[in-house]
Formats: sequence, structure tokens, C-alpha cells
Amino acid sequence: MKLSIIIPVKNEEFLIKKIVGQLQNKLKNLSYEIIFIDDFSTDNTVKVTKELIKDKPQINICNNERRDKVITNADKVAKILTFPTKVA
Repeated sequence: MKLSIIIPVKNEEFLIKKIVGQLQNKLKNLSYEIIFIDDFSTDNTVKVTKELIKDKPQINICNNERRDKVITNADKVAKILTFPTKVA
């Protein structure tokens, strides 16, 4: 099974590593990717996530460009998904 996990975050610099660690433990027998969508964090959320990306190619981050463009942001995320998508 291939799984794409999309997680919206804002100011979660202290939880990102914990989230990734917990997901990796639960999903160790699956092929997966984790995409964080940053919603204008003012802390080091983006920096911490980019550090994780260096060692974990299955992790990615997408930064919201505007607060009022939900469809634009969803399209942007869809472009970086590495697995085929199915909407249920």
C-alpha cells in the first residue's frame, strides 16, 4: 500500500520531529510520504521540517502563499505528491 499523509501545521516547531517519529513507527511496513502544509508559521516550523527533509526524502513541505486560496494550495500539494492519488 502507498500512503500520502498531508498535515497542516502552524507554529509546531517542537512537535514536528515527534509527529514524524510516531508516524514512522506506525508505518514502517508501508510505502508512504508525509507532506506538511505550513500556514504562515512565525516560529521555526519550516526550518525544522527542512532539516528533517535532508535525511528523510519521504517528507516534504508546502508553504501556503495566501490565506484565501484554498484551491490553489490544494493544487500545489497535488503537484508534489509522489504517489498516484485517489479521492474517496
